Amino acid sequence: MPGHERRTAVSRSSGIVVAIDIGTSAVKAGVFAADGRRLGYGNVPAPCWRPRPGWSEQPAMRIWQATAGACRQALAEAGSPKIEAVAVTGARGSFALADRDGTLLTDFITWQDRRALGQAAAAAALADAGWLQRITGVRMDASLWLPRLLWLIEHRRDLVAAAGCIVTPQAFVIGRLGAGHWPAEWSAAAYSGLFDIADHRWHEGLVDTFSVPSGLLPATLPPGAEAGRTSPAAGIETALPPRVPIVLAAADGPCAELGCGVVEPGRLICYLGTALSVAGPVERRIEDPSGNLITAPGSTRSLYRVLALGMAGASVLDWYGKLVGRPVLDRLDALMEGSVPGAGGARFIPALAGSGAPHWSAEARGAFLGLGFGHTEADLVRALLEGVVFECYWMIEALRTFGFDPAGLRVTGGGSRSNAWTQLIADIVGTEVVVPDEADPGLRGAAAYALVHAGSHPDVLSAARAIAGQWIVPGAFARRDRCAPGWRRLLPGRAPRLRPLRLGPRSCSPSASIASPGLRRRRRVAAGGPRARGPARPRLGWSARTAGQLGEDHQVGVTVEALIGAGIPADEIVTRPASDGPADIWPLGLKRGPADTWPLGLKRGPARTAPAAVVAARSAETVGLVLRVAAAFGATVQVQGTGTNVVGCLDGSPDVVLQLAMDRIVDLDEVSQVVTAEAAVTGGSLESFLNERGFTLGHYPQSLHHSTVGGWISTRATGTASARFGGLEQMVRGLEGVLSSGEAFRILARPRSPGGLDALQLLTGAEGSLAVITAASLAVAR
Repeated sequence: MPGHERRTAVSRSSGIVVAIDIGTSAVKAGVFAADGRRLGYGNVPAPCWRPRPGWSEQPAMRIWQATAGACRQALAEAGSPKIEAVAVTGARGSFALADRDGTLLTDFITWQDRRALGQAAAAAALADAGWLQRITGVRMDASLWLPRLLWLIEHRRDLVAAAGCIVTPQAFVIGRLGAGHWPAEWSAAAYSGLFDIADHRWHEGLVDTFSVPSGLLPATLPPGAEAGRTSPAAGIETALPPRVPIVLAAADGPCAELGCGVVEPGRLICYLGTALSVAGPVERRIEDPSGNLITAPGSTRSLYRVLALGMAGASVLDWYGKLVGRPVLDRLDALMEGSVPGAGGARFIPALAGSGAPHWSAEARGAFLGLGFGHTEADLVRALLEGVVFECYWMIEALRTFGFDPAGLRVTGGGSRSNAWTQLIADIVGTEVVVPDEADPGLRGAAAYALVHAGSHPDVLSAARAIAGQWIVPGAFARRDRCAPGWRRLLPGRAPRLRPLRLGPRSCSPSASIASPGLRRRRRVAAGGPRARGPARPRLGWSARTAGQLGEDHQVGVTVEALIGAGIPADEIVTRPASDGPADIWPLGLKRGPADTWPLGLKRGPARTAPAAVVAARSAETVGLVLRVAAAFGATVQVQGTGTNVVGCLDGSPDVVLQLAMDRIVDLDEVSQVVTAEAAVTGGSLESFLNERGFTLGHYPQSLHHSTVGGWISTRATGTASARFGGLEQMVRGLEGVLSSGEAFRILARPRSPGGLDALQLLTGAEGSLAVITAASLAVAR
């Protein structure tokens, strides 16, 4: 019966079960005996794809085909034994929308997807963070269901209106196996941002607060519940026999704990995979006042799980291997033998994707420190490993305060295959390290649920104790104290301070609003470049207020993490913390313009706030990313040229100032007499380039040597010496740019036609209200 949790006496059945683990890169299946021996194994890739920067989706049929293939592989290797039950687990955080008939309307949007940064910020502002975490156990982040669901409500209302249910990858596979419904297991539902982990139900207050259609939320079941039986149709694809019970295992984290034998409250497991995490079961909920630790439902109805999450684990070796052009993991132990503990003073901060618990900072970035000519590759690799292990050490120290004991620390994940790395963990943490002999302990943990259902064990914890195989790495405690003090000294200053975006209430674009009720902040792309004619309305000048002085002006505390997280290169984002003195909107390497004109803007009065960030974009792709992030956050963007108009300063109080560092002269077609130049090319450099080749632009504004091509186009600039060849608008032969939606475009001149507006003329003089011009093709003369 669906939803029924089997608890039965041990029987004399075959005791052979199948476990399925659905990851974001592959689906794995295993055939297990009652004593935990793995009889067969299958692994089929099911990779995600990234249709846009920052997005991550996993096609549903790719998941199902990988599931079927992995099951066939495992059963064939095991010799097609009689199967008593099949259990399914999977990664948390991914979901898709299905209609009322169960047909999926979307691919699975994975936990790695960052499109909903704006919605996450809005949700965090709407609900008190402490209150929300006390209910849900999680920090508000774009990896949760809620922000991505709000994004869909805003951008794909048609799909939301047609949807009947949210489906997890685990539920999708269970449904395809024959269950006929799509339940969410408790620990998977907890990663939604809407689930009350104390009462194990959707929290009505949160659902109402965020205006989430309650009909979309799936039924929830505890771990170990039977969800249905396999169908003959599914058996054709998977080779599973029909009428086999389908068991809902806990999510991949709790299953890994079971597979490693971490069943007693207070024990810990370290996952050294793509990310780094340390977690363990507890009998009662833990409320961390700092908000650094995550609490979620655990492996049984009565247990919880506490998690300290880091952002980089074994992935630092992948990163380093790509830099040096050869893999590191296979030669890791040999390299470690070539360096002494402490790596000769070399240090590595593993904040390549920000810093996690217990020192959360999305803006923190990684670094090698203390390098000298005497350091070798072996020292650098040891520094990499020590950096990650000290992150693990700090996580464990944070968990110690809540009664966790690291004795017998279980270590799993790809990094656990290195004897040197596991020994280093034992040395620094100061305890013995237990490494399971099962390369995929999550599979073994899922098998524990199936074995209980098959009658091989009375309950899942007993099953986990019986089937967990392992070997031990003794700890060498003496080395820890020689390494740790230097690392602790590095900690306070390692996270750079970045200013938050100010989400202003101004409204201009009806399509760029945040979905959350009462938090609608709209985006505007303001005028950019030089103005050869006078201002059409009063201008607000530049204020020398720093980020530290903005204070209550910031309505939503969103940081420029969004810009970095969207894929914008960090060296194109210019920010100055308050301690650096007055902020400066002029990135190094860009011309300021005439010193006798731009300060005149100060006479118009100070700007209300300093911008949160200045982006010096070197490509149209960066421009598009800035505008898409601004749309998500409802932030105001202003394109700033070289400031050669008579006021020369910022218009109003933009949240983000966008300057173009695109200053190449792309092409000169001497036959067609057309030059193509990027927007940041100054008139003086362009005219000199043309003169050397016997051409002239014939456009001579007073600010020729300082103003830019993009500014001319945006303002339809003219000049007292430009009469011979006509106005600038008559010279435009083509434009490239980015619309306010973030989409790039290219328009070429066409013959005069009565069939609608000329797009080139529409954009020439639009002053940034329609698009950001990144390049232009202009007619030249001899």
